[in-house]
Amino acid sequence: MGQLVDTVAFVVVASAVGVFGWDLFVSLVLTNYLFKCLVEAVITPATYRAVRFLKGAEGVDVYDWDLRIALPRL
Repeated sequence: MGQLVDTVAFVVVASAVGVFGWDLFVSLVLTNYLFKCLVEAVITPATYRAVRFLKGAEGVDVYDWDLRIALPRL
């Protein structure tokens, strides 16, 4: 969803200032959105490997601290 919002915002601004004609709006949104999603899908495995490496090197995972501690019942 973020890719779509970013793409539409960029194409609206670029078209409004005259970089692209409005006749290319739908074509630009579709092709840019599909390109961004494809790049994201291809790069995701490398991102996961990099995150795993960095977490191991740092020895810290901020979002996983204290998961084994039981929460008090209210």
